[in-house]
Amino acid sequence: MNKTNISQIDLNLLLVLDAVSTERNTVRAAERLGISQPAISHALNRLRDIFGDRLFVRASRGVVPTPLAQSLQMPVREIVSKAEVLFIGSVKFNPMTTKRIFRIATTDYFEQIEFLDLIKAFEAQAPLSTLISRSTRGVLPEEELESGEVDIAIAGFYGDLPPRFYKQKLFEDDFVCIYRKEGGLLRGGLTIEKYAQLRHILISPQGDMQSRSKEIMKKKGYEINYIIGVSSFLSPARIISEQDLVLTCPRRLAESFLDYFPLKIYELPFKINPIEVVQVWHERYHDDQAHQWLRKLLKK
Repeated sequence: MNKTNISQIDLNLLLVLDAVSTERNTVRAAERLGISQPAISHALNRLRDIFGDRLFVRASRGVVPTPLAQSLQMPVREIVSKAEVLFIGSVKFNPMTTKRIFRIATTDYFEQIEFLDLIKAFEAQAPLSTLISRSTRGVLPEEELESGEVDIAIAGFYGDLPPRFYKQKLFEDDFVCIYRKEGGLLRGGLTIEKYAQLRHILISPQGDMQSRSKEIMKKKGYEINYIIGVSSFLSPARIISEQDLVLTCPRRLAESFLDYFPLKIYELPFKINPIEVVQVWHERYHDDQAHQWLRKLLKK
């Protein structure tokens, strides 16, 4: 790094370095900071002169940091975080005027049953903001939550959390069985014997083909005949409407399928504990006013 008097450095350059390090994309970094992409490029050129390093190089998607830029990421993030607390934390958050981008990592199950109401709430309360949803990929996105790349993660399979993370229950959903509406195999109701005889499709986000139904049936002396496993909560509806397969899934998800496919819901012949869907966030955003507003909106 060139020897430079700190008083001669524009400390706003640290905001650019932090944004590009987090987003790995100059366009998204510009949106994050509310400036133009040419301004981002100009700031990066100044940073390269200061540090004597390329800092970021082009990749197939966006940019990737050099080893030096990677080593600077956490110290710069800490400086920016402290500055945010010092200068921005005291300013009252106003959802009606904010242009903040809110990012949620979740599942298509949550998107299917909750996102329409959430979008309407955003339109009414935060019309200038942007809401982005991405897949939680079957696991808690710890690094993304800690870095601020994701504001909140929402799912029903996170289990015990690592230190410095908070969680709050959003809702519970019980399980049901769903099958073709004209399916003759289930005439007269669904018994545990029929359940064991059916061909099943399993929603398995992590691909491990593990399920609560499988454990319960095994204890009762039965096996489940899983024919296929899928990562999506939505694709099974189309499949079971045309194939002789049955799906065990959360009730609210099953009910949403009935609007589009000729399917019928059956109560399970055994009890499964309800799924508990939670929102999870990192402690660094616990007191952030915008974050608190989002958590309250999600909690209803």
